[in-house]
Amino acid sequence: MKKTFVFVILVVAVLLCGCKKKVDMPDIPQVNEPAVEESDVIIKDDIFSETTDFDIGVSAEVYITAPKVEAPEYGENVDKLNQLFEMCADTVKNEYFHDVSIGESSEGAAATSRMLTYDVYTAKDGYVSVLLKITSSIAGGVHPTEAYRCISYDLKEGKLLSLADVVGEDKVDSVKALIIDRMKKTPEKYYTAEDDALDEIDISYSFLEKDDIIYIVIDEYAIAPRSEGVQIFEINKGDIG
Repeated sequence: MKKTFVFVILVVAVLLCGCKKKVDMPDIPQVNEPAVEESDVIIKDDIFSETTDFDIGVSAEVYITAPKVEAPEYGENVDKLNQLFEMCADTVKNEYFHDVSIGESSEGAAATSRMLTYDVYTAKDGYVSVLLKITSSIAGGVHPTEAYRCISYDLKEGKLLSLADVVGEDKVDSVKALIIDRMKKTPEKYYTAEDDALDEIDISYSFLEKDDIIYIVIDEYAIAPRSEGVQIFEINKGDIG
């Protein structure tokens, strides 16, 4: 009798388990990592530094961080662009070696330092636009001097671009007119803000590009006192008439 009773209990338990409602696990939405756009152009640092101490207690120093482009898709055109960057770096190196030669042969040598750095404005779709900044400092000088070089390069064509290539030959004067308009808003900053203020300034290769904006770079002293520094004018392409 006990065995029968236990058997009945087991049967009921099995039936109850079989009737239990199945609970579905909730769907967990998949969280995908945002896609990272990979550029066809990579720019890395090409670094060189050296210091030479002289017996008279001064030294010559050089610090170079130049850009070096990697873009296998564009073959030898990448080498051509890198050669341009190397030429700029070599100019700074040669100035340093000149400082060294003077320091080693002259009792009145002054401590000097030279530096090259860069900023990337565009590096994608076969297009590179980079600003090189060269700073020179000589002991006894009131302040360091700064010079800038703009390099905008089409890797597809293997060509250093001019402003006329980007905006059109007939639009260069329009760009200058827009700059003059900006200058007239703060004329006290410039030697002159008259309509002919840029007549002697060549901006053919003094520009950078990022998205739909062109940056015109004019070295210190060219149109304004050194106290105003380098002049960089931001021009929207849509404003160029």
